[in-house]
This record gives sequence, structure tokens and C-alpha cells, in this order.
Amino acid sequence: VLAGEFPTVKWDARSIWLFRAKELFFEGRFARADALNPAYAWSHPDYPLLLPGWSALFGQPEPPGAGFHERLALLGGGLLFAALASQLWRLARARFGRLDGSLAALAVTLGISMYSVGGLADGFLLLLLLVALLADETTGEEPLAWCALAAASILKWEGLVFAVALLALSPSRRRPSRWLALLPSLAYLGWARSLALPSDYAVIPWSEILATLPSRAGTVLVGVIRNGAGSSFLASGAVALAFAACRGRALGRAWLLSAFVLAFTTLAFLLTPQDLVWHIDSAMSRLLLHAA
Repeated sequence: VLAGEFPTVKWDARSIWLFRAKELFFEGRFARADALNPAYAWSHPDYPLLLPGWSALFGQPEPPGAGFHERLALLGGGLLFAALASQLWRLARARFGRLDGSLAALAVTLGISMYSVGGLADGFLLLLLLVALLADETTGEEPLAWCALAAASILKWEGLVFAVALLALSPSRRRPSRWLALLPSLAYLGWARSLALPSDYAVIPWSEILATLPSRAGTVLVGVIRNGAGSSFLASGAVALAFAACRGRALGRAWLLSAFVLAFTTLAFLLTPQDLVWHIDSAMSRLLLHAA
């Protein structure tokens, strides 16, 4: 309802995901000329296309030819959110019991809903990762886990990193075919690298980072504490309680994954070529969602 009623005003939502959705809507593809256009470099042309492509599917109103309908495109994101939340609810109930599972799924859904309503990709990524984690622990749901990881890896680049970690720790690690889930993301990554598309971390100022490492580390630590105390961590408390009820491998795997994601997030901010304070204020709370 909120997605259809209010326009998105979040920077990444408009400048990356919605902008790319309009390109796909009007061109029918992500043209090489658009990817290499210097005027579009600010829109992160190397970012994956799953969310913009999904939004573009819903951007056509009636009658045909009336142009791109932004509110309908955002409603498409609402449908995707509902579909993923329903899968999380189903798997959580099966894994933790009806009451604990329902509370865990509800806490996650409410805690990240505003990110997704605003057109950002982070809430969708968290839902995909949780669906993959729970599906991989549920007998007969492994194909769903691999599909969720394939989608996560082509949604955001950190999704590819997290998908690799999930697959490496998977109970199905003896099945080499599970790595095929990463093929779409790797194919797009290869295409983006072949065009030398601009990337945030293409040039890391190592000398500046090393010279200011103690102060940078302190700033990042303060940012983790400040953002970690926010709603993203509190809303995921039910998930932590639910996992605490598990025994053995599932609990250990959850802790390992959370520690890996937290370490990756910390490293990403330590090495950022952007203004550190600005980057922390604008993005850290969203990245900490996944560690939570």
C-alpha cells in the first residue's frame, strides 16, 4: 500500500534501481551504449539487474505506450516482498514450530519492510538469504535454497559474496552442482568486467588508508555500535532466539555466517574510497541487516 501511495525518495532507490528499471523498460535491454555512457557513471552501471528487471516488468500501465508508471513498478517490489516473506514464514514455522517460527518471520518482515517499500534492494537480499539458509536446513527444500542463492547473487554484489559463504557451509556441500546457482551472477560479472564498467572499489587508496588506519578503524567501530543498536538488530532478535533453540550444526552455521558478514561489512568500510563518515551514515545500517 505504501509503495503504491508514495514515491520513493531514497537515493540508491532512485539513482540506481529505479533509474536502471526505466532504462530496461524503454530500451528492452541494458544496452552497451548506456552502460558505457559517461553521463550515467553515477548510477553504478556495474550493479546487477535482477531488481531493476523485475520492477520494469510492472511499469507498464494501460493503455500500452503510456510510458513508465513508477508506482506500479514499486508495487512489483511489494509483490516480491510478499512472496519472499511468505516463504520465510513457511520455512520458519517448519523449522522452529508454529509460534516461534511465526514470530521470527514477523519480526524480520516488520523490521525490514521500510527498506523494501523505499525501493532499496537490501531488504529483498536479507529475505533471500534467510530463505536460502532455512531451506538448506529443511529436507526436500534444497532446490529452493539454490534458487534463492542464485537470486541473491544477482541482486547485489555483496549478495554474491554471501551466497558463496552459504554454499561453502551448506549441509549439501558434497553436491558440486549447487555451485551452478552462481552462474548467472558470474556471467554478468564477467560482462561488466569485460566492459571495464566503473566500480566503487576499482581504485582503493591504499596509502591513505594505511596512513589513517587507527582513526578509520575507530570510526568504523563507532559506526557498527551506533547502527547495530538500531532497529535492524532489534527487529531480528526473534530470529536469534529461534536459532538459539536449535542444536548442533544449524546454530554453529548461523553464528559463522553472521560473523563472516559482519567482518565483510567492517572490511568494506575500512577500505572504502568514499568519504568514510558519509558512507557509514548512508549505508552501514543497511549492510548490518544481513549480519543481524
